[in-house]
Amino acid sequence: MYYHNGLTVSTLRNIVTSGLLQKQFDWVRKFLEEHRSRIVGALRPEEIYHFNLARYHFALGEHAVALDLIADHYDDLYYQIAARRLEIMIHYETDSPLLDAKLDAFKTFLYRLSKKQISEHQRRGNQHFFNALRQILHPQTPFDDQRVRRLIEKWQGQSVLVEKDWLLEKLRDLT
Repeated sequence: MYYHNGLTVSTLRNIVTSGLLQKQFDWVRKFLEEHRSRIVGALRPEEIYHFNLARYHFALGEHAVALDLIADHYDDLYYQIAARRLEIMIHYETDSPLLDAKLDAFKTFLYRLSKKQISEHQRRGNQHFFNALRQILHPQTPFDDQRVRRLIEKWQGQSVLVEKDWLLEKLRDLT
């Protein structure tokens, strides 16, 4: 797990993700604090720590705290994309008027990334996130149970979809 007595950004992210999925919030918080100074492979390890802490606060429903922890820019492209997604999710959860603008900016950001910067798999997963959320936000969706069920079925069957559990939860909340 350790590399040169530290954790790589991807290892840290995967451990935090696993802990949050298991709803082991106290454990995740303690893990982050214990490894705050042991992040390797990042130009700005403190940003990586804060991003993962933002994910922790988002999972707890502390959206304002999570939003404040997201940096404006990350050196790691994965974190740039993930931060934009997290920001969109926070704006969705808080019914923010900024949501549409953030979604449009995310779509433009993805479009501008070259094939050398992001794999086709990552591009599709993020585009599917955008498309699924747009479908959830469609004005008819909250009032059409059949549409919601079709969307749940469609996105459950999608193997390339980032934030799949969150998106499906948002759809189930509409039924």
